[in-house]
Amino acid sequence: MRQIIHGIEVARSFTRSEQCVDGTLAQAPRVVDLISKDPSKTARISYLENMKHICVGDSVAVENDGRIVVSGSFSDPEVLSLAHHTFDQIEEWLRGYCDTERRSSVRRLRVRPEPLQRRLELRGGRFERLGVRIDKKNIIDLISSNAIWKANAGAVVRELVQNSVEACRYRAFHSPLSAKYEPKVTIRFDRAARTVFVEDNGCGMSERVILNHFLTVGNSRAKEKAYCTEGYAPLARFGIGFWSVFTIADRAQVQTLAFEGADIDEEQEQRTGTHFEVEIEGLKDYTVFLERTMLSGTAVTLQLKPEIVMDDLYTQTQDQLLCSEIPVELKIDSDSVLLPLSVPDVSDAFLLGPKLERKAELGIEVFKWRGTDGDSEIALSLLYRMVGARSTFLAEGGAPLLFVPEPRMCPPISSICGFRGSFFYSANSLCFDLPRVGALHTNWKNPRGFEYAIDRQTLLENDRKRKATAAVVDLVHSAYREFLRTTGAFNREAIYELNKESRAGGGDIPDLFTGMQLAEMYANCPDLLCFKLFVVRLVQTSSNVPEIRYFDATELARQKGTAWVIQSSIILPMGGMQQFLAMPDQLLPAAYKHAQGRLSLGEGDSFVLEPNALASMLFDCDPVSSVEIVPVGVPINPTTQVNVQMPIQKINLESVQFTEGAQGILANVTGKWSGAIYYRSFENPKGRPYLFLGRQRVLVKRSSPLSLYLEDLKRQSRFTKMADTVALLKQDEAGYPSAELSGLL
Repeated sequence: MRQIIHGIEVARSFTRSEQCVDGTLAQAPRVVDLISKDPSKTARISYLENMKHICVGDSVAVENDGRIVVSGSFSDPEVLSLAHHTFDQIEEWLRGYCDTERRSSVRRLRVRPEPLQRRLELRGGRFERLGVRIDKKNIIDLISSNAIWKANAGAVVRELVQNSVEACRYRAFHSPLSAKYEPKVTIRFDRAARTVFVEDNGCGMSERVILNHFLTVGNSRAKEKAYCTEGYAPLARFGIGFWSVFTIADRAQVQTLAFEGADIDEEQEQRTGTHFEVEIEGLKDYTVFLERTMLSGTAVTLQLKPEIVMDDLYTQTQDQLLCSEIPVELKIDSDSVLLPLSVPDVSDAFLLGPKLERKAELGIEVFKWRGTDGDSEIALSLLYRMVGARSTFLAEGGAPLLFVPEPRMCPPISSICGFRGSFFYSANSLCFDLPRVGALHTNWKNPRGFEYAIDRQTLLENDRKRKATAAVVDLVHSAYREFLRTTGAFNREAIYELNKESRAGGGDIPDLFTGMQLAEMYANCPDLLCFKLFVVRLVQTSSNVPEIRYFDATELARQKGTAWVIQSSIILPMGGMQQFLAMPDQLLPAAYKHAQGRLSLGEGDSFVLEPNALASMLFDCDPVSSVEIVPVGVPINPTTQVNVQMPIQKINLESVQFTEGAQGILANVTGKWSGAIYYRSFENPKGRPYLFLGRQRVLVKRSSPLSLYLEDLKRQSRFTKMADTVALLKQDEAGYPSAELSGLL
C-alpha cells in the first residue's frame, strides 16, 4: 500500500502548482503542452498518461473507516476512461495487499479491500462505463450448461481434477527439495450422500485468488505473469472450469488454504484456511468466508443434482483420465483405483475384447511397444497372425482381425498431462491405418504452447500442436519398423501388403484428395511408403502373369516412365431392377490392356497401379497428370463383358513432386459439394469443360469460361459459391442442366 500512496504523492507533487480546484490545468506544464501537439501514437499515449495523473493527483483520500475515495473533473473522455482502468488495477492490488495483511501477525494497513468510491465526472457531458454489459446469472448459466460441456458429466469432474493437479504441480515446482513435498489428489464418489469430493494438497488459494480468479468468470490465474514463471507451464486456460460443476451439482462447498507464507516446518501442520459455498440458484453478489483449520490445499464437495447417476459419473470421469504425473486416486465407496503415473500399456482385453479367450485358437499375436520423444510418450499394440513365415493383419477369410466377428476400430487415446482429448493423432501422416489393426495411447507431459477449444477436448491448430503431432507420428513409425523387423517383414513387398491390409474393410478410398500426404510421408518415412507397380510388356510372361516391382518412396522418386490407373467404379443396368457394380479392382486387366496399346506406339517404360490412395497421391502430385476416356471391357460374368467409356488416369513418374504436395489444384472446398477442383488435361466425350473422378474430385480445363469463373470466385474467397457451382456441375453430368451455368459450359 505504501507503494500505491507513494506513486500518487509523486504525481501530486509534480502537478500541485498547476492544478485548479476542479482538476483542470491552470498552466499546463511545458512538456505536456508540447506532447499534446505531437500527432504520433506514442505521444498520444504519453499525453493521456500524464493527463490522467494530473486530473486525479490531488483527488485521493482515505476516510476514517478505511474506504478510499477518488474524485476528479475531466475534459477528455479518453483520460477519464484511462483513470478508471487505473483504479480497477489499484482495487485488485488492494485485495492482494489486504489478503497478505490478514495472514500477518502485525497489522499495518488502514484501508479496506473494497471497490473505491469514485467521484469522477466529465465536464459538459455524462460519462457511462459501458464496456461489455452482461447479465452475470445468464452468463454463468451458459457456462454451466451442456452448450459447452456437451452433456459429458465426466468432463465436469475432470475440470476439478485438472485444477487439483495444477495446484500440486505449482506447489511442487515452487517447493525446495528440503520440504519433501508429496503431492496427492483424491476423488471420492459417495453413493449414499450423493456427493463428489475432490481434494488435493496443492498450493491452495488465498482470498485474493478466490475473488480475482476462482470466482471470477474468465479470469484464469494462469494469465498472471508472476504465476507463469519461466520453466513452468500451467494447465489452466480459460477461468471457467469451476462454473461447469453446476451442470451436475446444485451446490459446491470449497475449503482452501494457501501454502505460501508458511515455513517449511509448518507446511505439514494445520493452519487457518477459508471455507465458502457457491450455488447457482439464488446466485448472490457476495461471498461469506468462514475460518477452517486444515492443511494446505483445496477440497471441493459437490452436491449432485437428482438426475445425475453416480456410477455413470464415476465411469465417465475415469474415461477422461489416462494417467497423471501427480498421484491421483479415484474412490467410489470402498473401491479405489490409482491412475498410472505414465502412459499405460494397451491391454489385450482392451484390444481383443470378447476374442481374448480365443486368442490362441485364432492364432492372434500382439506386438507391444513403448517409446518417448522429449515430452511425448506412447504405448502401442498391433494385432497380427503369422501365416508361414509371413505376418498378416487379416483373419482367415480376409477380414481385419479387429473386424472379427464384427467391424470394430480403436481410435487412438491421446492426452496432455494425462487429461484426454482428441489431440495428436494424424491419420494422413501415417503410412498404415493404425485404428484398424491396433491401438495407441499417447501423452504429452508439457502443456506449454497448446491452445484448447473451450471444452478442452480438442486443440486449436498452431505450431505447438503440429510439432507434437509430428513427434507422435515419428514414434508410431519407430514402433512399426520394430514390428516389421520382429516379424521378418522389413522388405518392400511385405510392407506394401501389410499397409494395404491395414486399410482393408473400407479404409482405402481412392477418390479422395490427398493434399500433403505424399510430401509428409516422403519426408518422414520414405522406407515405409511402398508402391506396387505392374510392369507393362507387349508380350506377357509364360505364365501370363504381369511382372511386379515394389518400390519404396525414395526409389520411386528416381523412376521414370508412365503409370496408368483406373480409379472409377461403374454401375451397369442388367434389366429390370437389377444392376451390376464394377469396382476399380475388377478393371485392372482393362487398364493393363490400354497401357499395352500405348506401349506399342513407342512410349517408354509403362506401369499399371492398383486403384488405391497411393495412386491418388501420385496423380495429385503430378502437375502434368492427365485423364483419357477410353473404351473398357467390363466383365459382368466369366463369359460376358460390356464395353463402356471409362476415365483412365495417366501419371508421369518423373514429374511427381514428392516434396511439395498436391499440384495444379484450384481449391479444396466444402459445401453442397465437397472435394478438390483440379486443373488437368482431358477431353470430355460430352464436350463439357469438366470431368468428375469419383465423388470428391473434379477436373476443369484451364482458360475455359468455367475455370475463369471459378478463379474469380476464389479471388473473392467465395469458396461456398465454388462448392455450389460444382454441385450444379454434378447435376449437369446427370442430365439436369442449370440456367446458372449458362455461358460457362
